Amino acid sequence: MFEIKYDLAYDDTKIIEVDEVSLRTRHFPGTITLKNERFCIFIDHQKVPVLDSAFNMLRICDVLVQKKDGTEDFEFSYSGRKITFQKDGGKVKIIPSFSVVTLDVPVDDFKEGIKLFFKKVVQDVMNKSQSLKMNALLFDYLRQAEKI
Repeated sequence: MFEIKYDLAYDDTKIIEVDEVSLRTRHFPGTITLKNERFCIFIDHQKVPVLDSAFNMLRICDVLVQKKDGTEDFEFSYSGRKITFQKDGGKVKIIPSFSVVTLDVPVDDFKEGIKLFFKKVVQDVMNKSQSLKMNALLFDYLRQAEKI
């Protein structure tokens, strides 16, 4: 079992036309919790960019799933903290630099949890306001999410 829960904040500025970096990193702060059966890792470093985190974790997942073994890091640029995702055969170990807790997750559970997280975040962001429904970048993200 592996799941990712999040709490998403939204600033109500109109973002019909905004560049991708700003959309992903500035407009949807929140908190993220990574959980397995035994432990959880809570991420709230001055409000995490949730949409950007979903994209980066999906990219990391895609890279690791294709390898037998490997390591990928996800760094929170604004805080210098990171999470290391370490695949060893059929398991992924999730190792945060900011906690003593590590999560061991079967690869299939990891893949499903990451993809579901990405899909939910994109759909949640799209439902936040009328102006978001007109943003071309979010429509592309929604198409990506629907393919998963």
